[in-house]
Amino acid sequence: APLKSGSRPRMRRTYLICLDTINSSFANYTYVRGALRKLFKREESGDSLYAILTLGRTLAVAQDLTSDPGKILTAIGSKELTRAIQQSESSNLQHQEDELSYMLDDYCQRCSCAGSAVATGRMATGSDTVCNGKLEKIEMWAGSAAEERSFLTRAFLQNLRAVVLRMSQLPGKRTLVFVSDGFNPHPGRDLFGIISAYTRDPGVMMNSSINDARPDIESILHVASAHDVVFYTLDSRGLTPPGGGTFDASQEVHLSRAAVILPEVLQQKQTTEMEDQQPLAELAKATGGLFFHNNNDLFKGMRQAFADGREYYLLAYVSSNKTTDGKFREIKVVVNGKELTVRAKHGYWAPKS
Repeated sequence: APLKSGSRPRMRRTYLICLDTINSSFANYTYVRGALRKLFKREESGDSLYAILTLGRTLAVAQDLTSDPGKILTAIGSKELTRAIQQSESSNLQHQEDELSYMLDDYCQRCSCAGSAVATGRMATGSDTVCNGKLEKIEMWAGSAAEERSFLTRAFLQNLRAVVLRMSQLPGKRTLVFVSDGFNPHPGRDLFGIISAYTRDPGVMMNSSINDARPDIESILHVASAHDVVFYTLDSRGLTPPGGGTFDASQEVHLSRAAVILPEVLQQKQTTEMEDQQPLAELAKATGGLFFHNNNDLFKGMRQAFADGREYYLLAYVSSNKTTDGKFREIKVVVNGKELTVRAKHGYWAPKS
């Protein structure tokens, strides 16, 4: 079994590096590896435990718990870790979006509304039945792809929850450094967003059946909060342009209605990127960690996570609210001194009767 704690005395803190290999681009891991190497070259053996794992279609331990930073350095450069990272689903997900764009471009070219500034296949005079039939097939394809994404995301989150549960049994201050490009809490909604942008029909989003992964995210938050596992989440994309990512110019030439729909497509991509970052921000905020994003210096974020794990105050109190309703209760920690920054657990869930 991975993450074996064993009987190690006087270990005051545990650091777990978790690399998301489902949603993250392989290219970004060049910078992630560099930051990890820099971090562990400066670590010294002492009263800390370290482990590194990858979270893809399956959970893989690159280096089990060790107090030796040198073993982590070896794992960072290992072929096993490279193979795990190469299995990233990011390129497959991008391929789905590209395939959908080509299908929609073909749909727009063949319908009489091609090039129209306002009309869509649903509204085309004399071709309504034909256009609706083509669009229905595209929406069915998107629905199938969304189901696949939902399956991957649910399995991914269940594995992440298992990691948090295992960490709850480990000694000392428990810090989970989670590195990811981000993931959508509504898997597949971005696909229907692309359809909505092409057809300029907001109803596509409302009529689509998209699964909600938020209950799985909330389950992780419940476990992490109850067992004091702190998330430090790092956006492995690094510095991103203001207002979101850019549109690939190579795709623009394939759009029969580029001048009309390009703003909508760009807006959809920006919305998707914002949604992808929400779970990372929430995991960090709720557990008292830090969401490090829009910065190319990933080492800085990792170093902050390690530093916060070494120096901290432990505060406790007994709530006067005895209601066992299972609801979330917010905690706010205030200190004197404007120059001080507080990072504390955002709250907790009351027990259920």
